Amino acid sequence: MGIYLQLLGGSGPAPSVVRPPGHLADLEVGGPRLQASRECSVSGASIDFGVVRASARPACFHLGGLLCQAECEQLALAADAQGSAQATTFGGAVTSAWRRRCEVAWLRVDGGTPAAIAACCDRLLLTPQARALG
Repeated sequence: MGIYLQLLGGSGPAPSVVRPPGHLADLEVGGPRLQASRECSVSGASIDFGVVRASARPACFHLGGLLCQAECEQLALAADAQGSAQATTFGGAVTSAWRRRCEVAWLRVDGGTPAAIAACCDRLLLTPQARALG
């Protein structure tokens, strides 16, 4: 959360904090896929997935196959149990030209499947400087 607050106001973080980490920085848009793996938070089985750079600026990556079916089901059940709310855009509008009838559920990442996925993405997508900001 700290990095987002710095990006929205004030002087902001140093450019080295918000750039992709070294292992992703050199990927070309649409180019070769980086192979990665993680452990399924439900079964413990290995999940192999690929990372492809979708755009240069902003740095955007597609993580194909990041979740297994059991994790998708866990997340859907957790979202259903918690309930969802109408999504709002950055400016506070409930609808926009890009987002209509979109409901979201905010899942806590203090354990289980959400925490395992967040930790994997943290290690994969953030620089050490960004992780240090919390």
